[in-house]
Amino acid sequence: MAAKSTRMRHRLAATCSQSFTTRLLPRARRVRKTRTLLFGESTRRLELLVTPIQRLGLQLETSPFAPLIADLYGELERAGIDLRPTFYLSTEYGCVEGTANIGLGFWDCDPDLHELNTELRAFSYSEKDIRALLRHEFGHAFCYSYKLYREAEFRRVFNVVGSFFDSYPADDRYTPNPWSKAFVNPCGDHYAQKHPDEDFAETVSVWLDPESNWRKTYQHKPGALRKLEYVGRVLARSGHAAVKQKNDPASLHIPLEQVNATVGDFLRAPMGRYRKRAPAFLDPDLKVLFRSRPAKKNGVCAAPEFVEANRRLLIDRITQWTGVADVVVIDLLDKVSERARMLDLVLRRQERDRKLVDLSAYLTTMATRYKLKETFASA
Repeated sequence: MAAKSTRMRHRLAATCSQSFTTRLLPRARRVRKTRTLLFGESTRRLELLVTPIQRLGLQLETSPFAPLIADLYGELERAGIDLRPTFYLSTEYGCVEGTANIGLGFWDCDPDLHELNTELRAFSYSEKDIRALLRHEFGHAFCYSYKLYREAEFRRVFNVVGSFFDSYPADDRYTPNPWSKAFVNPCGDHYAQKHPDEDFAETVSVWLDPESNWRKTYQHKPGALRKLEYVGRVLARSGHAAVKQKNDPASLHIPLEQVNATVGDFLRAPMGRYRKRAPAFLDPDLKVLFRSRPAKKNGVCAAPEFVEANRRLLIDRITQWTGVADVVVIDLLDKVSERARMLDLVLRRQERDRKLVDLSAYLTTMATRYKLKETFASA
């Protein structure tokens, strides 16, 4: 089935737990003052905000999600369930309708992205939240893969009326009954009452959670307990069975490689505020020195390769002319290479000599500015 929408779960707003943040990618080392200016938090945050999402270089396999997905697979194996969804990084959390493809929010792949999201969108997910999300979205994937929504017992237990997919609330709003005993409510927000699709997914999440103790927790809620027992039966019945809906791993909803918007655009960041905080933001200068990669790549060379090919020459000459320590020029070159690579900047081969002069002049100006004022900012 073609992808229609994803089931969003932006309702969990707990502060990210320490156990999750310690698994995030390490921050750049901050030793010398030049590196503090060039690679410090304020500069890095602005660079992240102006970077197209598709060029962030985030990888699911090396992200904080990887061990949590592995733990989910362990829970599925212990429960005798063969289905393994396709996880991918996206601009939202959710399972693509009718598939076993699950998108995960890219902002939880990096500590600065995580903090920017918390600061600008006022929510963050803890490790516990992420685990619950993975179980919940797996519930959707299992339902779609085995087409449970077509079965009479499923429709009766979860009170499906009419079309399963088309009856989902278009505006994502729902009015729950907080006193109902017919639904699980692991997060206290009555999300299971939104739609039978969410009811099943929430029930699966509770059933899979090894710490839920669901029989005791829901012993006085007969409707919820009946659904949990049904989930146990259907997972046992279909756990090793062949799926009824073969998954197409290419049926994704907004994978990162398709997103050319910047992080700042996505988070609706007030860019002026972040520009004032960044003392060594070189991107505007580098875009003047070099150019964006054209559609036709003939006759151009990558700016980072050009910088690295002339690194030794630039260090020797600029330290000689300015009298700064070589580490100042080294740190500048590291930053120029890093940002030129992230921005995918190039130069024409026939202008390499002129660009070497331009780059030398620029780095000399920056090194002199640092020598006189201990800053790279122009004002």
